[in-house]
Amino acid sequence: MLVIEYLDYFFTFFKEPNWLATLIIYCIVFYVLFRVVKTLFSKYSWYQSFLGTLKYVVYCILIFELGLRVIGIHQTYYEKSTGHYISMYKHRPNKVFHKRNPNKTFFLESKEEFKFLYKSNSWGYADREWDSTEDGNFKILALGDSFTAGYGASQDSSWVAQISKMYPEKSIKWYNGGISASDPFANFYNLQNELYKLKPDLVVQIFTSQDFEEDFLFRGGYKRFKNNQLEYSKVPFFENIYAYSHIVRMFRNNLTGVNYYISRKSLKQYSTSSLFNKLVKLYDKWAQKNQTPVVLVFYHTGSFYYFKEQKVIMDQSSKSISDYLKIESLTSCYQKSIHNDFDSFKSLWWVKDSHHNARGYHLMANCIYESIQPIVDSNYIKKFHK
Repeated sequence: MLVIEYLDYFFTFFKEPNWLATLIIYCIVFYVLFRVVKTLFSKYSWYQSFLGTLKYVVYCILIFELGLRVIGIHQTYYEKSTGHYISMYKHRPNKVFHKRNPNKTFFLESKEEFKFLYKSNSWGYADREWDSTEDGNFKILALGDSFTAGYGASQDSSWVAQISKMYPEKSIKWYNGGISASDPFANFYNLQNELYKLKPDLVVQIFTSQDFEEDFLFRGGYKRFKNNQLEYSKVPFFENIYAYSHIVRMFRNNLTGVNYYISRKSLKQYSTSSLFNKLVKLYDKWAQKNQTPVVLVFYHTGSFYYFKEQKVIMDQSSKSISDYLKIESLTSCYQKSIHNDFDSFKSLWWVKDSHHNARGYHLMANCIYESIQPIVDSNYIKKFHK
């Protein structure tokens, strides 16, 4: 039994990448390398000088690897927020309906920065209890990932909670269908198969750069949902090397221009423009069928904030949609905040985690309100002043 326990600990230790496991792996690799070199070249006169040079190179590699880890260069999001490496492939949702367990309390937290208590309703979403039978209000359903769920702030400080307070004189109710670690295709699946029961008068789908740069590449598009089951692509073997070595990450990211452990094949298969077009078509078809307006709102995260092709992609998609679908961007609203007070603007995000804090979600709520208000007004009038 003791042997089994030690073996279990051994495999668990190396299953989760850490600096000590990396050091041990490096030592094993270099030991094997020195043995091979000795076997092949010890008979030559230049062997000793070559061995000395090789040792120097090995020491430099080990110091360089340690330096990259200490400084935090090429850390993944989860390493920054939790202190541990978590595979984006293995972190993929394992349920068709990606949502919380109903009527449960849970914490949304990030290492050393924040910890907030949340509670889910009977539908499995972090919001007040919903009544699908009520019909005396103009109902707006918000869909999105952690930025819509409110990750980084208290439950009553999400952008959905804050924008709800901006309609004091109108019978308008917001429903927060945001789920952390979700993406627009998963949101659409929930809408098409469950959340439609709320009979929303307007659907607001938030999408971000992370959806296109990471989530779709690891999870795939809408084709992952087959016969009420999830079918994901296999985890590439290269990830195991990427997970343990920051030096490998440096060469992988800088030389190939590909982040994390994504292959160029996957980038070609799931290009930003094609994925966005597929998303637009899905929502446009649903909006026409249900005669319910949908607004796709782009929110900026990370490097995609300065992505030059963003406007081109959205403009091209806008040409082939019906009147039921609108595409909006928060670009100009956020740029105004940058120009007005850049130092204050930077304080709207948590430093390590990169999610908004309560003040950041207040800005997000204001920008979304500015973007969708004409649409809300026109459809509100249609419903209550026919």
